Amino acid sequence: MATPIVEYIAANLLTTLSGITVANGYDNTVTAERLVRLGNRVRDKLVVLEQGDTRRSEDVGERDQYQAIGWFQTFYVTCYAIESESSSTAIETRLNSLRSDVEKAVMVDPHRGNYAVDTFLVSATRVTDAEAAAEAVVVEIEVYYRVLHTSPYTQ
Repeated sequence: MATPIVEYIAANLLTTLSGITVANGYDNTVTAERLVRLGNRVRDKLVVLEQGDTRRSEDVGERDQYQAIGWFQTFYVTCYAIESESSSTAIETRLNSLRSDVEKAVMVDPHRGNYAVDTFLVSATRVTDAEAAAEAVVVEIEVYYRVLHTSPYTQ
């Protein structure tokens, strides 16, 4: 079975997020997972990669010239922080550190291993997961890539 280009991009992002460690020059060492099903077990310094909506590039002339279609694929990276009762560190400080590590890691290779044209940081939104007693920040990323007009498996 062939693998769509967008799946290679998702795998590249997960590998990139898995490289966030203190030993690699980041402030945190995280556990990176892809959303398998709702209800991933939330824990401190967990980053979860989730694929969002896809929209087609408005540049129709691009398809004619290169026989390719451009797509913008949205990904959400949810960074969880669970602070102990005895901690004196503000939760915002922890979330800002996790968010910054994710942004730094994602932008090291904006071409996603040559599967994408570019990567964009879109937004970061603070959320509270009351059920898991965790705070989180969701980093929204858009990846622009092209595939052949006749095949989403081929660049």
